[in-house]
Amino acid sequence: MSNAAEQLAEVESIHRQDARRPVRWFRVPNRLAAETGITKLGFVELLAGEEIMATNRAATAVQLAFELSKESLRYVDDKPVSTADGTMDAFWARRVPEMSKIRQLVVTAYNFIHVPKKDEVDGFLDSMEISV
Repeated sequence: MSNAAEQLAEVESIHRQDARRPVRWFRVPNRLAAETGITKLGFVELLAGEEIMATNRAATAVQLAFELSKESLRYVDDKPVSTADGTMDAFWARRVPEMSKIRQLVVTAYNFIHVPKKDEVDGFLDSMEISV
């Protein structure tokens, strides 16, 4: 089996597990929803293997932010999207007014879900101990 085929099989296997994972839903602001036809987006918290797959697809740090976000996004208006079957690429490449803002909202939602809040980071860093 080729490397690409193995990666596709891995992505499909992970996505089949989604039925047992919580989905975090975000409503698209009314004006953007009217412009794009997109009303809500559903995200999952990424597993380590999904983070690795997204990292493997990215050639730069900027691409990594988008790939992680795309991997986390699983639903657009209740319709499943996936990096495994081309539906995510079709969504991401849509050419409608204001679509760049939707893509930025996807990245923002990814960060909201996956990046620790300031108080969590502060508490973690404040817990540092030094030993020798």
